[in-house]
Amino acid sequence: MIPWWIKERFSKLPVIKEAVKKKNEEKVKKAFELISNNRYREAFKIVDPDDLTLDSRSLLLLSLFRHEYRTRIYGERKITNDLWQGLVNGFRDEDFQSLGESRNEVLEIGHEHLKGSVVVKRGPNLEGEYLWLKKLDKGRKPGSVVVLPFAWFRENRLKENTGPELREEYKTAKAMHDLKAVSYQENFMADIFGLERRETLVTRRSGEPTLSEWLEGVRYVEEIQKEFDTALENLAIMHANPLLDFPIPTYSAPHNLKRRLFGRLDDGELSERLLLEYTKFYVGFDFNLEETVHSDFSIHNVLRGGTIFDPQPCFGEVALDIETLLSFEAVEQIDRERAMKVYKNKREEEEKKEITISNWIFYAVHVALCYTGTFYNKGELERANHFAKRAVDILGAEGQSEFRDEFLRYLEASPFTIAW
Repeated sequence: MIPWWIKERFSKLPVIKEAVKKKNEEKVKKAFELISNNRYREAFKIVDPDDLTLDSRSLLLLSLFRHEYRTRIYGERKITNDLWQGLVNGFRDEDFQSLGESRNEVLEIGHEHLKGSVVVKRGPNLEGEYLWLKKLDKGRKPGSVVVLPFAWFRENRLKENTGPELREEYKTAKAMHDLKAVSYQENFMADIFGLERRETLVTRRSGEPTLSEWLEGVRYVEEIQKEFDTALENLAIMHANPLLDFPIPTYSAPHNLKRRLFGRLDDGELSERLLLEYTKFYVGFDFNLEETVHSDFSIHNVLRGGTIFDPQPCFGEVALDIETLLSFEAVEQIDRERAMKVYKNKREEEEKKEITISNWIFYAVHVALCYTGTFYNKGELERANHFAKRAVDILGAEGQSEFRDEFLRYLEASPFTIAW
């Protein structure tokens, strides 16, 4: 027979467990609230990421955030990269979502008490993006200019159509290599087994909406002006801190036109005639493609508060980025001249010298043409019409009547429906 006093003690266990659970939940909530505001030091005084009484998801994320904090202080990047790689490889391929026509796939990892999320992006050519984000983040308030760059790593993987026999051979060879029974060069393994190279970038994004999402609500002109001013100031900081000592491509305007307009609307005989007019217009400008630019600086890639994400660094001209942002319909309500002056003043403050921004008109037309195809392809027909009309209006104002008329003929012959 069990003594009464033992029975009494064990009867209290569920109550104790519930009390511990509630206490842990309160600690975790407070810790994630502090981490959301980049107050890591205070967060880890409240909660210990090695406390095994925490739930597994909180334990994992808190442990990774602690390593990120230590990386910022002590530079333990290799350890943190390995930890993130272990986390990411625990997810299935189907957990990642494709981004439209982009070759990238994205997974968002969140927590109920964390504002924002950890964003995992997989695809080709992500190292340059990571290095630029890291440079822009260094020495600044976390998340003030760009999203926080957590990790980047590269791995070779079997292609999806690899046969079962080759898969088994690769599995054996990799296991022997990992156990150091044999040592294979990375390129040797890639060539023998037809591996594909895949890069992964891990960043942390705040809970703020993108400018595109934010603009869906009713906004005062003063509010919009303030948000665009902040975004342009951060863009000026980006341009003043170029990515150095890393090979990046050069932006090709004709190539992007073919891909984003002709490739999405019509690539027939009329496209050749329109391309001829575009080329005549193009050769009339003197380009200096030597600055590191974002190359996709739209309202979809800036958070409210000005934080920038998803740069695709390449050599180009800053007018491309500025026109990409200022070409959207919301900007028609604000003082465009003031917005451009905000950018110029911030850039000159950063570089301590006067700067000149060239080829505004070319990029105004180029961006409008490209976005006509992009938003038509996305099914956003009202926005596609905005950009088509913008291109027509600018070409008319610049005396480019042949180019304008050829563009209109192209639209009329394509599936596009003119609605202005």
